[in-house]
Amino acid sequence: MGIYDDVANIKTIKELSGAEKIFYIGYSQGAQQMLYALAHREEELSKHLHKFVAFALCTTDERDGPESYWEEVLYSLPAIGVHDLFG
Repeated sequence: MGIYDDVANIKTIKELSGAEKIFYIGYSQGAQQMLYALAHREEELSKHLHKFVAFALCTTDERDGPESYWEEVLYSLPAIGVHDLFG
């Protein structure tokens, strides 16, 4: 869905609105789809998007215990532009 549906939806919205770029706000599955799409088609999508806002992402990883996941992964998110969790 992220590879095909998001790209098709964004192109259709741009055509109908006449906008050069759009904002994408994803909630839960919509956010996950866009993350997948960006992981595979970032160059193409970056031409169509101003910003991508993700709400209610689902994430779990307890390989080394829940504490290490929070410290090593989630607490480092501001370095890549994520500034709020549980906001």
